[in-house]
Amino acid sequence: MKRLALAVGLLALGLGAAIPARADYGVVRFHSGFCRVWPDTAMVPFDGQYLAFHRHWGGHHWWQYRFPTLAGAGTALQIAALHHRCSYIGPHA
Repeated sequence: MKRLALAVGLLALGLGAAIPARADYGVVRFHSGFCRVWPDTAMVPFDGQYLAFHRHWGGHHWWQYRFPTLAGAGTALQIAALHHRCSYIGPHA
């Protein structure tokens, strides 16, 4: 029984190490109005907040602030600038 528990534990550790980490990006607007693409949305940067974007797809509506790719977040940053939600477009992360 100990061998089975050890084997299951090692298998769980191996699968956890084999699954790639998920990288996500967000568009951050700082209190000065400056916006930029921010990597790793686990924590909000100091003096800023994530912008949410309304999405409509397949009859469903939702708000999105995380993007799986840098290109998607860059497009969202450009949309935010076009709608005057940002006073300045900063460089990509």
